[in-house]
Amino acid sequence: MVEYKKAMAMSSIQARSDRPVSRRSLRAQACREQLMSAARDAFRVKGYAATTIDDIIARVGGSRGTIYFHFRNKFGLFEAVVREEAAQFTDAVSDISSPRKPDIVNLRDAIDQLVKVVTERDAIDLLRMIIAEGHKYPLIADLYRDLSSALRVQVRSLLRKYASHTPCALTDVDFCAELFLACVVADAQIALLAGLEDGQDKEALAERIERWLLCCSDIRQEFTSPERQPTSLSSHEGSQ
Repeated sequence: MVEYKKAMAMSSIQARSDRPVSRRSLRAQACREQLMSAARDAFRVKGYAATTIDDIIARVGGSRGTIYFHFRNKFGLFEAVVREEAAQFTDAVSDISSPRKPDIVNLRDAIDQLVKVVTERDAIDLLRMIIAEGHKYPLIADLYRDLSSALRVQVRSLLRKYASHTPCALTDVDFCAELFLACVVADAQIALLAGLEDGQDKEALAERIERWLLCCSDIRQEFTSPERQPTSLSSHEGSQ
């Protein structure tokens, strides 16, 4: 996601240069971005509750009035940071299925890329901030629900796109999408949040997830096939 942020920053600069913008507007935008960057680092290190306005000012300079002008208060700044992180995360997931990704040709490639995005430090830090503050601030909890819904849609889309590019095709994409999310949360994100894994062996994780998806898809197909449906009592009696 770091590379994605750099690309977005360059696009933003290019977009601003393509239309007339006052120097004052450019300075205000630059100041806002600097404040958000400083706040993001502070929230990661100390958490939202322990971070003060002075902590953020110490990182970037300026005054309290600057923060109040751009964000109203500390929570307004926190909300802006979480919204930006959530948008960048969603875009990074969406970018996996972009035509600009010619190296993704099958289900395993897609899973590899998904695992990399959802276990990036930025993604884990975003999840940590949401978990820490979501129960106290309904707006942050709503952002998490929106993020989860968007991720679910993207995972379904990716699995549907690449499911046929595997020797053992996935028979129920929606079921497998839910399973993927459950596997990632259980096997990767919680461990990373707890500091139990360094998250470096992402290829092994992607391989396990692919095996789980294919195995569970086969099991689900087996137990939901017409041959495995229980015979109703009435039909049984009718055959007597």
